[in-house]
Amino acid sequence: MTIDIQDWLIADGYKIIVIVGLAILSYVLFRLWGNRIIQTLSKVKITRGDRTEQESKLRLKTLSKVVARAGAVVILALVVLMVLQSFGIDITPVLAGAGVVGIAVGFGAQSLIKDILNGFFILLEDQFVEGDFVLIKGMEGTVEDFSLRRTILRDFKGDTHIIPNSQIKTATNYTHGWSRVVATIPVTYEEDTEKIFTLLEKIGGELAKDEKFKNKLMGSIEVLGVDDFTDVSLNISVAIKTVPSEQWEVKRELLKRIKLAFDEEGIEISHRRRAVTK
Repeated sequence: MTIDIQDWLIADGYKIIVIVGLAILSYVLFRLWGNRIIQTLSKVKITRGDRTEQESKLRLKTLSKVVARAGAVVILALVVLMVLQSFGIDITPVLAGAGVVGIAVGFGAQSLIKDILNGFFILLEDQFVEGDFVLIKGMEGTVEDFSLRRTILRDFKGDTHIIPNSQIKTATNYTHGWSRVVATIPVTYEEDTEKIFTLLEKIGGELAKDEKFKNKLMGSIEVLGVDDFTDVSLNISVAIKTVPSEQWEVKRELLKRIKLAFDEEGIEISHRRRAVTK
C-alpha cells in the first residue's frame, strides 16, 4: 500500500511539526527559566556563603548545565512518545514495557544509579564544581566537566581523567573559598632569627602592595616562627591566605623575593653539604 505524502502531511504530518516545534520552544523556555530559578535560589543561600563571587558563578554554570541536560532527556522522551502516538501507535504497551525494562535495567545497572545519586549529592553539597582544582582517587586536576554520571579532570600535563561519580568517596578541593600558601625556609643556626622575622614581614608587605599580586591576597603574611630543628637547619614557616587557585603563583613569587632579599642581607639558606675527597 502506497502512502500519499501530501495527504499524510495534511492529515498527520503537521502534528509532528507542531510537536517538534513545541519541544524546541519548551527546551528554550526551560533553559531560560531554569537559569533564572537557579540564580534566584542562589540568592537565598543555595550556594555556600564561603565561596567567592567567581566560584558562585562557576557553580551556577555547573548547575545550569546539569539541569539543562536532564531537561533535554525528559523533553526528548516525551517527543518520542508523542510522535509514536501521532502515527497511531498505542503507547500504553510501550510505557508498560518501559516499566519492565526499567526493572531489568535496575538490576543490571546499579553502578549507573549510584553514579547519578552520588553526582546529585556532590552537586547538592557543593563539594566541587567546574573550575575547581581537586584530588580524587589519587589524581589531581581541574574539574573540566561535570555531570550527574561522571567527573572529568584535566591534570597539569594535559591528561584527561574520567571518573564515575560512584567511585568518588573522598575529594580534596584545593580551591574552595580560599587557599593558603605555607612555606618553610631553612636557615643556618648562626643567623639572627629576629632579623629574619622582620625581613620576612617586610617582604610580605611589599608583595601585598604589588599591583600584580595585591588582588590575589586575602591577608598579610603570617610569620609563624621557628617550626623545626634539624641536623642542618633551623626551619622558619610563613603563611599567606590567597584567593582560590592563586596560591601556587603567589608561593613562587614569595620564594623568589625571599631568596633575593636573603642574598642582599647576606642571610644563608641552609642546605646539606657534601664533602668530596680525592
